[in-house]
Order: sequence, then C-alpha cells, then structure tokens
Amino acid sequence: FYVIDYFNLQSAGGSSPSLLKENVFSYNAYTTSPAGSPDGWDRGRGEPSIARMILRPDRPGIGLVDGDQKNFGEWTSIHPLPPEARKAGTCSLSWYEAYNIIGGSSHRATYVNVPPGNYTFRAIGFSGADEVGDQLTLSIKIHPPFWQKMWFGPAVAAAAVALIATGIFSSHRARSKRTLEKLRFQNALEKDRARIARDMHDDLGSRVTFINMSAAMARRDIDGAPDNARRHLERMSDSTRDLIVAMDGLVWAVDPTHDTLDHLASHLARLAGEMFRDSQVRCRLDIPSLLPAMPISSDVRHHIAMAVKESFNNILRHAGPCEAFFSLALEGDELRITIRDTGAGFDPETGARGHGLDNLASRFREIGGNCNIASSPGVGTCILLGCTPQTLSGKKS
Repeated sequence: FYVIDYFNLQSAGGSSPSLLKENVFSYNAYTTSPAGSPDGWDRGRGEPSIARMILRPDRPGIGLVDGDQKNFGEWTSIHPLPPEARKAGTCSLSWYEAYNIIGGSSHRATYVNVPPGNYTFRAIGFSGADEVGDQLTLSIKIHPPFWQKMWFGPAVAAAAVALIATGIFSSHRARSKRTLEKLRFQNALEKDRARIARDMHDDLGSRVTFINMSAAMARRDIDGAPDNARRHLERMSDSTRDLIVAMDGLVWAVDPTHDTLDHLASHLARLAGEMFRDSQVRCRLDIPSLLPAMPISSDVRHHIAMAVKESFNNILRHAGPCEAFFSLALEGDELRITIRDTGAGFDPETGARGHGLDNLASRFREIGGNCNIASSPGVGTCILLGCTPQTLSGKKS
C-alpha cells in the first residue's frame, strides 16, 4: 500500500514557501471511486488494483494498493506557476511517499524518465500511529546521456567542420591531381614532339643530305668517270635503304599501339635482321617466343630501341667480321638485354671506346635503368642493359 502526498515546489535555496497551491489533490464526483482520479489529474497507462483518494486530517493524498508490486499507473496534472516561480530560474520538486512493509514481499520504488541532476531519496519507517522509526537518506546523481553533455555540441560542431574541411581538401587534392596529370601528359607530349624533331633533324636530315650529295657527284661524274658515278649511285641505294629503315623506326617509336614489351622485342629482332643483313657479322637472337604484354612508356621504349641500335651500329663499325649475340629476357622483376660480339674489342682503360657507348649509358641513366659495358682487345665487347617494371612504365626508381 503506497500513499503519495505533500507535493512541494520551491525556488533555489529551499527556504521559500511552496509555489504550488496548498492542496494538490482535491475531490470531485469520482474521487472516491477506485477508477477515479483527483480533480485536475488525468489517469493513464496500466491499472493498479486500487488507486483512490486517501482522507487525512490535514490534507488528502493518493493511495495505491498493489500487493504483488507488478502493476503500474500514470497520473498527469498541469498546474500554473506564479510569476515568482518563472523568475526563480531553478526550482526543486519534492513529495512524500509512504508504504507499509508486508513480510515476504519485494519492496522497491521505481522512477522513470527522471531528468539528469542530483536527487535525495529519503525513506522513513513508521511502527505505529505517529511513531517514527528508522530513516534512510540516499543521494542519487543521474548523469545525462552523452548527447546532452556540454562537450557533445562542440564535439559535433568540430567533427562537422573537420568533415567539411576534409571534403574540401579531398576535392582540392583531386582537382590538383587531375591538373598535375594533365600537365604531365602535356609535358610528355612536348618531350615526344621534341624527340621526334631531334631524330628527324639528326638522323633523317643527315641521310637525306648524304643522298643529295651522292646524287650531285653521280651527276657530275656520269659522263667523265662512269665508275665513280656507279659507286655514288650504289651509296645512294644503301643510304636510301637505311633511310627507309630509319623512317620505319621513327613511325614505330611514335605509334602508341607498340607500347608493350612483346612489340618492343619484335621490333628489336627485326632491327637486328635489317642492320646485319649483307654484313660480315653473323647475329644470333635469343628472345622468348612468348612475352607478356607489359606496358612500356613511349619514351622508355624509344630509349631502349635507340640504345640497342647504337650497340648494333658499334659492332658494324668497329668489331669487324665476327659473331654477335642478342638476348632479351625477363629475369624476376627485371628486363635484361644482352648484346655481345666476338670482334676486335677495345681496352676500357685507354678511354678509346668512343662517344657512342657513352651516349648509350647516358640514355639508360636518363630513364632510370642500368648499363654495364665490358670489353677486351681481341675478345669482344659485352653490353648489359637492365630495367625494372617502374622504369619501363616511365617511373624512375
């Protein structure tokens, strides 16, 4: 059996009189009914066994009879506050609860939806009429949920600002990356154009000039020295054939469909056959029949082709009648190219290897590869070229 009465609302400090009217519970026509409620109160939710007004000498209260303490109920009342309560800012609401103790039953007091704050729970025992027994006072602090704590709002605002800043930074970074890629593409395009212009001027231009000079000398000697004219025409024929090979190499170098390892191997094998044809050098090739279509940047592909061509040209010019060996293979993660001959060779200590081999080493350093040259007089020369996948793709390691 529970009795609730003595509702008291005070402003901060607790010394002022109650701000509520003296009798919170008042009678109406249905107050004494078990299903009734005090005047001005609305009853809802579950139905305890009995909830009715309790008649006391000084003031009425509300009593609830619930033997097994499993039922629950809800009563709601709205009371207007006086002006001084609105000015107080902080108020405290207190009430008395009294219940009898029946042996063998479970006794508990439950409060739901209590807002965060500091509370004091007081329990007073009565052993008879107006005989006060033991008392229990318990301070209770209800902590607010994390979303109601003071740091939550600033933390959410800071997280939102950080998220927006991250989004802006990511967007700016993506735009910068696209701009950088565009600039890199334009730079690579300009480098390809400059390389093509340089090759056309240095290689094709010199060959056309030689053909033009040979034609002029053949025209000069055609009547007075037919044999000389014939030799000039033969040189024109050879130079024209070399010009066609050079043009084919230039077209191959600028064709993006050839930017793979298998196309590079096929081009180098064809280049060896064309350069050593009708020469005193017998060239042997060792190239795998199946190579992966590993992507190679056009710039790196061009440098590799020019380095191999320079090596072949050095054999034709300096090695004399001999055998040449050309091999290309993937060893682990590295592309290995070997060019070896059994010709005259040279002494590296004398520094007589010429500018061609120096240019060859320079080409490979430019693309981030490695170049090793070994030679001995009367034994021959061996050139080892190496490139990593990063080098082949145009990324210097």
